[in-house]
Amino acid sequence: MNGDKVLTGTNPFKDNIKEFIVPSDSSFAGVDSMFLTSKGQYIPISSKSGKGAPASFKENVMPILLQGTISIKSPLLRFMVDILKTNSFKNLEWLYFIGINYIMDRYIKGSIGNNIKRNPYSIYTNLNKNIIGENEEYILSIVRNPKIK
Repeated sequence: MNGDKVLTGTNPFKDNIKEFIVPSDSSFAGVDSMFLTSKGQYIPISSKSGKGAPASFKENVMPILLQGTISIKSPLLRFMVDILKTNSFKNLEWLYFIGINYIMDRYIKGSIGNNIKRNPYSIYTNLNKNIIGENEEYILSIVRNPKIK
């Protein structure tokens, strides 16, 4: 804790913590560790301070939704689930697919729009390399448009 005084007053853990749990795989996508209380409650702990591997909605929440046992009322969430059922996207590829093909869909038109929708992740990879071609300019013009919220 870097010498910081992090607990003051009564110890909230005394006689309450039954077990401290750490994932056996260092690439575990969920929490870094957790406490199991004497009442059977799990308390997840994130050890991240500053930049680190962020918790992933895709890795932690989507597997539960893909099981099909939970009713999904949100059209966006339904789209996200349906896309993962038929594609094996990596996290950023999935996010760009959703962003372009669902969130920005009504603004992306014509043949250039159809081209972008087929490979939306290319927008990220090109912008990341500072390559701004016709597709990237098109997307940037939509994002910059003050009439589009």
